[in-house]
Amino acid sequence: MTLSIGILTHSTNPRGGVVHGMALAEALCDAGYEATLIAPDAGGEGFFRTPRCAVRCIPVPEVRDLSARVECHVAAMREALRDARYNVLHAQDPISANALADLVVEGRIAGFARTVHHLDRFADPGLAFRQARGLRAAAELFTVSALWERTLLAEWGRVAPVVGNGVDPLRFSPEVNAQDCSLWARHGVPPDRHLILSVGGIERRKNTLVLLEAFLCLRAVRPDVHLVVVGGGRRYWIIPIIARLLPRFCRPVGMLSP
Repeated sequence: MTLSIGILTHSTNPRGGVVHGMALAEALCDAGYEATLIAPDAGGEGFFRTPRCAVRCIPVPEVRDLSARVECHVAAMREALRDARYNVLHAQDPISANALADLVVEGRIAGFARTVHHLDRFADPGLAFRQARGLRAAAELFTVSALWERTLLAEWGRVAPVVGNGVDPLRFSPEVNAQDCSLWARHGVPPDRHLILSVGGIERRKNTLVLLEAFLCLRAVRPDVHLVVVGGGRRYWIIPIIARLLPRFCRPVGMLSP
């Protein structure tokens, strides 16, 4: 019997959980399973790249307020999946987990699995509730690091085995190619210097401030080292960090977007 598996994520944008879910769905398809990648699609343009698996994009309106957007996406995913039939459902985030939790309450599904990539601290009580419910309602939990494995056990009483993120050797290679050279030239990164690469953008939960302070200490004794941050960031975090630290020792070359 070939299992039918639904991999749910919170959007079609190139965020960490979305990329993780896509890679998981592709790997399951490669292994012979019927995996479908499912997400709300506010822009109507589909996923940031074409995956090697079936996809289901759920239309949702553009909503600027975060709390309202979460509620809108939970409701849209719940309605879209109400009559869906999968052997396994696997959520990658609180939004999809809450949609599945509603279906458990309705008796439409027996349960679901959830991968916890990280947990946030929300001042908004609605967002805090959604995060807690999406974690507690999952029948099985997984996580991507020993840090969150310890946190989930100590603070939530949940066992979550670590299934670490991997690297696709077909997409990423240590061999230098023409695309690498073009990227270096476009962002002014010398190809013959040592690089420290930080993937994930600039945010408090990425520990960006500590990273930059450590880099500045290293830069004082190794001026040939360059720091490259790949990803996005919230403007209210980026501007104060750049103003405080970067002008002291290094020249920003811009953010590299996925």
